[in-house]
Amino acid sequence: MKFPWSFINKPKFFQKPILMGEYQVLPHHPIPANIPKPFYFESKGQTKFVSTNDSHELQIHNSETIEKMRLAARIAAGALQVALDYAKPGVTGEDIDKVVHDYIISQGAYPAAVYYMGFPKSLCISPNEIVCHGIPNVRPFADGDIINFDVVTWIDGVYGDNSDMAMIGNSHPEEIIRLVNTTRESVAEAIKICKPGTPINKVGEVIEKYVNDRGFAICEEFCGHGIGRHMHIPPPVLFNKNVVETIMRPGMTFTIEPIVMMNANYELGQWEDKWTIVDLTMGPSAQMEHTILITETGNEVLTKRPL
Repeated sequence: MKFPWSFINKPKFFQKPILMGEYQVLPHHPIPANIPKPFYFESKGQTKFVSTNDSHELQIHNSETIEKMRLAARIAAGALQVALDYAKPGVTGEDIDKVVHDYIISQGAYPAAVYYMGFPKSLCISPNEIVCHGIPNVRPFADGDIINFDVVTWIDGVYGDNSDMAMIGNSHPEEIIRLVNTTRESVAEAIKICKPGTPINKVGEVIEKYVNDRGFAICEEFCGHGIGRHMHIPPPVLFNKNVVETIMRPGMTFTIEPIVMMNANYELGQWEDKWTIVDLTMGPSAQMEHTILITETGNEVLTKRPL
């Protein structure tokens, strides 16, 4: 799940809402009483807070917290794989929400999207021109769709966060395939440079160059973030050239999650649900996300999935 760090990027989309989609959104699935829950659960979505570190201090996690994060990330990665495996023509976003929800609960974890700042479902599902934060509904997936699944889990006080693209059916133009592949490859290239002593802004330089060289554009309004005992903590991880001065240190965890736009002259709008972000030019976009741990000698991809 992405967060607009408005003190760096000035979101331009909130003045131009467009109508909500025509497909029904059902209530979230039950969360058993025995599943521990984050503090925002009690608000039932009525409190518009941000789960962040109010001190704005960089968090360097100890070995105990890192082990907890490995578990949260492993469950998030497993839930994402369930979604990717289940996605096919005729399946709905509601179907995916159910299988992801059930998987997360089966692991003793909480689907962290539920009630987070009022979000109503267990993951974000963003097809085609939907850029991010799409709410699962009953629309059937169609041959040719590309769909981002963004899954966050919470267990034992920490979060794991990841996303990837589902290619529905077999009718994708070559340019769409290049868009998705470029997005995934840009994340892989950025992960290669992650190690102690590397400035965090180098991630943005690597990704922007890789994406631009292939004829696509970075969505500048959203970025990655530190993660740990809160879903969103410093440092912000931007995906273009930037001046964030944080240096990578062992024990840091953060997300790398660029949104890559087909149309360089994209324009963002927001549906009336106050969540769904769409490209008003109707251009498709793609996103890939991993949670990264900086180790003493390099990095560990906490949300790495088996090939």
